Order: sequence, then C-alpha cells, then structure tokens
Amino acid sequence: MPMKGARKPDLVPCHPEFGTNQPDVEDMAAALGKWAGEWGRPYVVVDTHPGFTGSSLGAMNAASVVVTPAVFKTKELEALDGMLADMPDYPLLLVPNMVPPIPPGPELKRLTQMVERAKVHVAPPISRYEWLGRRKLRVALTSYDPEPSRVQRVADQLRAVAQAVKSYGR
Repeated sequence: MPMKGARKPDLVPCHPEFGTNQPDVEDMAAALGKWAGEWGRPYVVVDTHPGFTGSSLGAMNAASVVVTPAVFKTKELEALDGMLADMPDYPLLLVPNMVPPIPPGPELKRLTQMVERAKVHVAPPISRYEWLGRRKLRVALTSYDPEPSRVQRVADQLRAVAQAVKSYGR
C-alpha cells in the first residue's frame, strides 16, 4: 500500500536491492496492473530509471501514457532520439524540461525534427528554475495554500503538464 506524507504524493518507495533484483517485463507490468486495481486510483505514476531495464519496460507496457523529459542538451537529446527510434509504438508524451528563457536554437530545431519524425505528443514546457535544486522544504510544489509568488509559475507549468497527461489520447 502506498505511504502517505503531508503535502506529498502517495509513494511506494523502492527497495535498495531493487536494482539487482528487478522483475522481468511481464512480471513488472502484471504487478503494476494488479496494484493499480487494488488501490482504486485514477492514476498511478511510476518513476523509472532511464534505460531499457525489465522494470522500466514493464512499467511502459502497463502505461496509458509514458511521460518523458526532453532537455535541451546534446547527450540528453541523443538519448531521447534513440528512445524515439526504439519505441515507435509507445504512448509517449515529451515534456520540454529545464527550458531556459531563450531556448537554444539548434537544440530546439533538433527536438522539433525528432517530434515530427516520431509523431509523438508534446506537453507544455517546464522552465529552468535554478532555485529548485536548492530547495530545503520537500513538499509538492502544487501543495501550497496560499501559493507563494516564487512557486506560482512553476506550479502552473506542472499543472499544465498534468492536464496534458490526463487528456492524452482523447
């Protein structure tokens, strides 16, 4: 059963030995489907390690939408391009992430070409916020009430991505 935290999403933490004892693709997909049914949740979010492990592929097989960050950096775009080529039939939703105020032209052009070639959906972008990496309070950015002005823009962007996930495929 998921753990509950104050102003945090429910969480099933990963065991430290999971990396060396990962289930295969079919077992992971079956377990996620079973848990989603038992928990009675409209959504189950699974955060996986990048790459093609049994658990990652199993989570992707069970998914209605696979949310994938798109970062405007050379290595990250190369990895994303490989993923798009290797997974043409998955329900991918790219999220431009850590986007600077003026996105770099060559990387933006490359991402645009990748999206057009792969025919994948793109969510609204998340800007780069240097202060996020220095946050001390570990609560969901969308959980503030009232919402501090510093948090408002990123929280609005996160809600827009959440809406893109909810409306995916409709």
